[in-house]
Amino acid sequence: MKKPIVFAACALMALALAACGGSASSSGSTSVPPTPQSGATSTPASDDSQAEVPNPITEHETIEEAEQAVGFSFKVPVLPDQYAQTGLSTIDGKVAEVDFASDSGLDTVTYRAAKGSGPIDGDYNKYPEEDIVAIGLYEVYTRGADGQVSVAAWEDEGMSYSLAFDPAADPSLLKEIIESLQ
Repeated sequence: MKKPIVFAACALMALALAACGGSASSSGSTSVPPTPQSGATSTPASDDSQAEVPNPITEHETIEEAEQAVGFSFKVPVLPDQYAQTGLSTIDGKVAEVDFASDSGLDTVTYRAAKGSGPIDGDYNKYPEEDIVAIGLYEVYTRGADGQVSVAAWEDEGMSYSLAFDPAADPSLLKEIIESLQ
């Protein structure tokens, strides 16, 4: 009685293995690469042949270089003494960016300027607080949380401007920076 049961179990396992083994070749998938057509040459792919997206950010040494790259003049804000300029770049030849950091390096401010209207801050986060505040001559659109400002944007005379703070800053710092531009 045991022999027929063992035989049946072995037969079922053999059928199952045969079915599994044959499914890969019957489905048409194979791990062998296709053979090149007659007369075609094959060269191994190298890392150099992979397409790369060019970096849209260009670093600059001086404001004049950045202005020449974007094709317009822009004012650079004056920040409190504990901040120093850490970077100057252009983005896609259209947006000027000036980066600042505090002496500790823990607080950063990014200032951007571009011709035209519309957002240029590059911050797509959702913030619980949004407001429009008057600072000097400008109506400034602010976003942030807990009474702090993370991003501010405004327009003036055909130009768009933005300030981004990391971490978020007190509105008094925003006011001081924007007033330095007027």
